[in-house]
Amino acid sequence: MTDATLSLRFVLSEGKTVLNVLRQEPPWRALRAFRNSSNEALIHLHNVSGGVLGGDQLRLDATLDESAQAQITAVGATRIYRAAETKPTACQLTRLCVSSGALLEYLPDTVIPFAGSRFEQRSEVRLAHGAGLIWWESVSAGRIASGESFAFEKLLVDTTIFALGKPIAKERYSLQPVCQQLSLPTRFGKFLYSSTMYVCLVGRKPSDWTELEHEMNTTAEKLSTTGAMWGASTLVSDGVVIRGMTQNGRDAQEGLTAMWRIAKERIWERPAVAPRKIY
Repeated sequence: MTDATLSLRFVLSEGKTVLNVLRQEPPWRALRAFRNSSNEALIHLHNVSGGVLGGDQLRLDATLDESAQAQITAVGATRIYRAAETKPTACQLTRLCVSSGALLEYLPDTVIPFAGSRFEQRSEVRLAHGAGLIWWESVSAGRIASGESFAFEKLLVDTTIFALGKPIAKERYSLQPVCQQLSLPTRFGKFLYSSTMYVCLVGRKPSDWTELEHEMNTTAEKLSTTGAMWGASTLVSDGVVIRGMTQNGRDAQEGLTAMWRIAKERIWERPAVAPRKIY
């Protein structure tokens, strides 16, 4: 059981975004920032223990100073390991702050809750005027290939995004397979992956988001098949949300990537650059 914090700050220096690691406690590890073809700083989050263990209390804090441009990704899926009954529920608290003119792309891999695991993922994002955000997350039913679909004890996801101090998106759900029949059509049904993406840029006019919503829903119709369902909707202001339910991880990743490319080109007028993975 570990109590650990990773604190990062991205600053613009001589036209380049530089990473400052303010605090780094095991099992967290952040390697140096790489530079992608869009001149964004790319960092990879490492959990050197291989996953989240029972009772772990992990905190990730990241701040982007004015006009900084950064991508945060991971070296692989977030594995949530089985927890002993004597251990408290594992938790990851993520707090992100994006300053004026900055852009953060938070692009982690899938969360995989193992059989017998208990996990809470709590996230808070604060955006200043002119701040941009592309955030995605994907949650699987478990170690599906090992026959562990919906065999975890509890998974709670709680996400809030603020623009100029006011909430523009709030999502909270709790999955407890022992108490809920998650395969019902009103819940997961036949699907095994749930994906969400938020695209925000504070200060853009509402018509921009309506147009983006329309384009994304056109793409969502093409992506939706017997094994996948996608849709998009505008937020109360300053952004859109995209949701997908799929039967496999490949379709989840392809759908998120397609929506990400549209958003990057339409809102920021530059291509989406897939984060290079390191191992």
